[in-house]
Amino acid sequence: MQYINANLTGPGNTTFHVTAPPADSLLIMAVEEGLPDEVTLALKSGANPNARKRVVLGCTIWEGSKTIKKLFGKGQEEQGMGPCETKFCDILGESALALAILHDSKEIIELLLDAGANPNASISWKLARSRAVWTTTTWRWTIQEGNWDIQYTFTSAVELALGSAQVVDMKGNPLVPVQDMAGRGNLWVNKPGGVVQLLNPSGKGSTFSELTMIPNTEIVELLIARGARPTVGARQAILSLLSDTNRLEKLEKARMSRISRGSGSTISRSSSLTWSMSSGSTASAGSPTSATSGGGGTPTTPASSGTGTGSRASSISGWRSFLDTLDP
Repeated sequence: MQYINANLTGPGNTTFHVTAPPADSLLIMAVEEGLPDEVTLALKSGANPNARKRVVLGCTIWEGSKTIKKLFGKGQEEQGMGPCETKFCDILGESALALAILHDSKEIIELLLDAGANPNASISWKLARSRAVWTTTTWRWTIQEGNWDIQYTFTSAVELALGSAQVVDMKGNPLVPVQDMAGRGNLWVNKPGGVVQLLNPSGKGSTFSELTMIPNTEIVELLIARGARPTVGARQAILSLLSDTNRLEKLEKARMSRISRGSGSTISRSSSLTWSMSSGSTASAGSPTSATSGGGGTPTTPASSGTGTGSRASSISGWRSFLDTLDP
């Protein structure tokens, strides 16, 4: 198999050599774009169905830092002090299967499982926060010897599909607020791309993106049917969901929206994580229920949006049916 061989130009014109299978990078990008044909092409070209994206962090590392008054404007800013050097660190990020689940693509999940993706493999990824100045101490304890700033871990693909995450900081301590966000379907993920380059990241939102995932019963059912083992975490996630009326209503709206899209709408996903429907409506990829008209009007949902008692009962019944199936 051929490999991508690239020298990334980093801070101070330093270089970092990256070697990656091009088919794997194509697979990751195709999954993120929601393009089944390109996923098939990548797999036929030799991509590993368990491939993961590469994340390369390159920073100017200072011996120390100090806070000074801004030369122009109000406030203060941090400035590096002493000798400096450039350092790089590269890690593996989200897997192709994880990305397909996060982007609610049942068709791509099936393609990956058919090609040998493991639904029982643990799923994890790390994130680095941006900083105005990177110091030797910060780099050592956060990147070199730590878990980066944030690490998500899911015991299996089913737990990811249900938002049952364990989230820790650089020292392995639980990040409870971020973990609770994941339980509500709000996750932070690495920037898109097969090989993500983070060079001296300093601005807000420069190192990761926020994604909203609404659990899909069809995806959970598919994973279980294809050999995913039930876990205690999966059961707990469903029990938590069943106790949250607001979330159940959102799930039912999303389910009805998927049904509506499946009956005549042509959907494609762009790199900006936006769904485009043939009718001219658009909806955020992370929130398929918040469709807006082509003219940018008021958010709309399908007529049978699931806010009624009958639809809510249907949703409750559907999720409760998994509890016996998910008995570890």
